[in-house]
Amino acid sequence: MSPRRKSAEAINVFAALSLGAAMLVPTLSGVAVADPGGCTASEADIYKPPASVTGNPGDILACRPTQLTFVPNAPNLHVWKIQYVTTDAKGAKVAASGTVAIPDAAWDKGGSRPTINYDPFTHGSGSSCSLSKQMTTGFQDQFEAPNLSAFLGQGWALAATDGVGYLDGQTHLYVNGKANGPASLDIVRASRKIPDQIPGGALAADGKVGITGYSEGANTSAWAAQLAASYAPELKVVSPPALHPPPARGPSAGTSAGTSAA
Repeated sequence: MSPRRKSAEAINVFAALSLGAAMLVPTLSGVAVADPGGCTASEADIYKPPASVTGNPGDILACRPTQLTFVPNAPNLHVWKIQYVTTDAKGAKVAASGTVAIPDAAWDKGGSRPTINYDPFTHGSGSSCSLSKQMTTGFQDQFEAPNLSAFLGQGWALAATDGVGYLDGQTHLYVNGKANGPASLDIVRASRKIPDQIPGGALAADGKVGITGYSEGANTSAWAAQLAASYAPELKVVSPPALHPPPARGPSAGTSAGTSAA
């Protein structure tokens, strides 16, 4: 599929966040303490896996300011890399990394600022391939960068998980939706707990959440959308969840009809 087609489909999330459309859900029969104090962690701290994890899913374990160097034409932003609490495929608490970006301009389009919950497609399984590193050191595939810029250009916040398995010494498991689905939802929770001063205002609990992703990201999005009501019922999820997931992989296999309408 061409990047133009991919970009056009991703922008369909705009209507859902603007109009509050109903979510299209596929049918499926060392101890780290969550108290960052401030976003003063080092780059190494973000990707160092803790010996054990306490706290609640969505709690921030570490964060640091950064810049989306390889996302072109984005508005003025405050951006953070974060490590946060989530759960793995067996429900155990683990740490994951990701990125939160919030435009500096105040949200003036009614209600609270919406958040794009973005799930990346596959860049590779090694720690250097995480989306948070891609956006700051250089994309392997520039398709994602214009989409992210377009989302941010609407004034929406960005909460983008790397997925589980991208901390140092770990291996990311391809389309492990039972882990990556919760990680996707938990970074939205984390985005609302950034302790730094935010020029345009902090994210509110009632802000709409648009979930989107392509390929493996679509698989993650489908899992996140399916789990949202039970795993993170406080999140106001409003958008179609997935764009062309890999075939016959868990819940995403049932989303083809939904994605064709997205």
